[in-house]
Amino acid sequence: DNGIEQYDTDKPARYSMSSHLSARVGRLNPHWNAADQDPTAAFGKAMDMVSQEFKEQLDELVQSWLPGREVVAKAFQERKAAHPSGRIVQLSQYAPWKSHIY
Repeated sequence: DNGIEQYDTDKPARYSMSSHLSARVGRLNPHWNAADQDPTAAFGKAMDMVSQEFKEQLDELVQSWLPGREVVAKAFQERKAAHPSGRIVQLSQYAPWKSHIY
């Protein structure tokens, strides 16, 4: 994330994303004029890269996101203890909360 919005309402995109997973996999293909045109080797590299990224994403979900969800859910259930209106939620500890609220 570079901090700049990619889209400004109905205007064309300010920039294009070229670092997404499918673009990185595509860059593993041999160049059209490469002497070694072994797509099987490129496929193996792609599988390794995608497998590693999948494992990292799964680890993030299991080790951080799901436990954070429990902290946020508990705080939401106990929100009236923080303020009688229930409009203030106080977390008992730091946790990634934004993705659980919105």
